[in-house]
This record gives sequence, structure tokens and C-alpha cells, in this order.
Amino acid sequence: MTMKTDIKTNWIVRLILAAGILLLFTWNVQAEPSLIKTEEEVKGHLEIGEKETSLLAVGDRVKILFDKEVAVMPGDRMEIYEPTKTGMEDEKGNKILAHVGRLVITDVSDTKVIGKLEQASKELFVGSYVDYSLPENLQADRYSGYFKTLVNTYLKDPERDSIKVAIMDVNDEEGNITRLSEDVFKEFSTSLCGRPQFTCVKREELLSLLQVHDIPTSRGVGRYLRRKLFQKNGALLLITASIKPEAKKGENLLINVATYDLKDDRKMQDIAIIAPKKEFATKAEDDEIIVKNRDAKQGLLKITLNRKAPLNGRRVDNLFMIPLEDFVPKNQWKYIPESILNVEVQLDGKVLKPSDQGTLYYNDIINGGHHSLLLSVTPTIQGKSELPLSRAIDKTILLNVPGDVGTETEIVLKIFGKQAIVVVDSNRIKEQALLPIDIQ
Repeated sequence: MTMKTDIKTNWIVRLILAAGILLLFTWNVQAEPSLIKTEEEVKGHLEIGEKETSLLAVGDRVKILFDKEVAVMPGDRMEIYEPTKTGMEDEKGNKILAHVGRLVITDVSDTKVIGKLEQASKELFVGSYVDYSLPENLQADRYSGYFKTLVNTYLKDPERDSIKVAIMDVNDEEGNITRLSEDVFKEFSTSLCGRPQFTCVKREELLSLLQVHDIPTSRGVGRYLRRKLFQKNGALLLITASIKPEAKKGENLLINVATYDLKDDRKMQDIAIIAPKKEFATKAEDDEIIVKNRDAKQGLLKITLNRKAPLNGRRVDNLFMIPLEDFVPKNQWKYIPESILNVEVQLDGKVLKPSDQGTLYYNDIINGGHHSLLLSVTPTIQGKSELPLSRAIDKTILLNVPGDVGTETEIVLKIFGKQAIVVVDSNRIKEQALLPIDIQ
């Protein structure tokens, strides 16, 4: 990749990050409820619930009867209204209603909808009117049925909980982000993250995560990055989506949505949503690629240093026997048997720092394929001040990391007589061994 391409890609990503920040502002700002509505605007009214009384207070559960068709789900908030004390009406004769409280939907079935009063500025009455807290355009949009499925499956306590989700982008059929797919992303994510049932991981965090691991779009996210989203970002669900023309004429878009349960590391059933293309931007540059996908699978690589590993009879990938007398001045030979081997580890030209225990050098996601591991080994006298016996001895090893596989590369350093033994051995990590690994 040329420097010019890198600059362009970074510039595009910064634009998307900026767009994401604007979206986050939309997601996190809850609109204040309308203080005044008319009888014609509201969706339903309260009925007697658990308390056989017409007077209601905060904490009471009530039945809600809807006079209009609604797509209600647990966790939805409803604003409560009552007629003004003066009995005002509009020019059509509809009662003018004043805002007096709020409730949360706790139970939804085929026969009834139950809510719990959360706020009240006064003692309320059965018969009070209710209307959505959500803006009109989100109350029953094209995504509501999908969101209701997620809520029914994952929302344990509608009164207090929310589902933490990650959605990075929307792709085309090739996994690229286009202007049109970005428009679909804005609509989808605004609807998702504007609802009280969901908390969305900040988009700049997600895009930064992709950049760190050299993944252009969410199409390249594999099992290990999904684990990282769960462990580091606390997301319970990852939502990915792609678009394609529904028919040859391309009048409609088919939005294919995939959902991953990050805790159980499983994929839920995909769903397809049809949307008229004319409802999004329909300019000639809609197919212009903003971020191009690369189908590079990711693997997990763990690099550890082990000075005590037994080597007798062991088969290893790389074994170096280095006569230290070739590197250490003759007057220092007597110190060789008591010396230790210090090592600097570089992965693809980047120096790796050891963990606090000095044994873990790398434990993260990396592009599948060949990678260069450089070991700079220095025999050193141990004492109050460590004294190098010679210059560093460099050894370069080519690592092959399979995509979607966990690989552990073990470095073993030993002094044997007047020789340095350097072993680099890579093995696939067994699936059960992956569970306790905390990806750094």
C-alpha cells in the first residue's frame, strides 16, 4: 500500500469517526417529553392494574389499552397526560392534555400490556392518557420487529437494564462501506441507539479497534475480535449488516442483519429487512466506496518466554545452537556458564515489551499469514549491575499464523556449557485453553 493511499484511508476514517461522534450525540441526548398534547395525538390510556383503585402512584402497575396500532415492547417508556384543569380544547374539539408522569412497559403479551409508573408530578387517575417517549419516526419503523426480538431474548429487567450492543458499520455485498451503506447505517444505528432498551458502544471506540488490528470494515471481524468486544468493551451483542439490491431494477434494498451473542460466542439467526431505496440518498455517487474491504482473516497470537522448559526429546520448529565463544571475548569465557540470556523481541519490526512477570510478550489478534519475529539475544553476567558479555545475537524467524486459529509461540532460552540454545516453537492453542485467556 502506498503512502498516498494510507493518507487517503486515514482521512476517510477520520471523517467516519467524526460522523460517528455526531451520531453518538444523537443517541445519547434523550428528547424532553412534550408538555402539551391533544387527545387526538396520544396512543392509549391507563386501566386498573394490580391496585383495585382509580388513584395511582409511583411504583403501581397498570394495564394500558391502546386506541391505535402500536409496536410496543418491554422497556419502552410512555409519557402520561391528563386534561388541563381548565378543560381546554383545540379548534377541533379535542381535549388539551398536560404532561403529568412517565411509565415503563414491563410485560407485553397477546392479551395485555402492563406498565409500571416511574414518575408522577401528582396523584394519577385511571383513564389518564399515554403516548410514546420515542420520537414518532422511531415508534414503529422498519427495524422495530427485529429490536423486539432482541429485547424479548436478552432484556432481563425492563425497568433497570439495557442491552449493550456494538454496531460498527453497514457494508455492501463486497464488504465495502459505500455512501449508500453509510446512510443505511445512520438510520439503523439512530433507531437502535435511540431506544432505552439498548446501550451502544461508542463508534469511535469500535473504529479505533478495527484500525489497531488493521481491519478496514466489520466484514473482517472474526471470533477473536468478537471475544475482545465482549471482554474489553462489555458488549453483549455484535450487530453487522450488509445491503444489496432486492431485485434487478434495484428499487428496493435488502438489508441483511446478522447478530452475534458475544457471551456465548454464537450467531443468532440472520434476518432480512426490505427498504425502498428512494427513502435513502439516490445520487449517482451512492456506490462510491468510502472504505474498501480486505478479506484478511484474523488469528490470535500469543508469544511467551520460558527459560525452564525441558527440551530433551521435544520436537520444535526452530532450534539454534550458538557457540558463545565466537561472540564473547576470550577473557570473559569463564563467565559464560553462569550468565543468562537476555532477549529483545520484535514482531514485524515492533519491539514487544514483556509483561510484569517477564514471560508474556504478546497476546492479541493479528492478521493471518506470515509474520517476522526477530530475537536479539544477549549473554549477560548477573550481578548488582548486569554486564553484557557480547553484542546482541540476532535471529529472525518467519511465523505463519492461520486465520481464525489461536497460535502460541514459545521462546525458550538456555545456556548449555558454552553454547546458547534458542528455541522458537509454535503450536495451535486448544479450544478449551482459550477460555481463560484475557486478550490484551
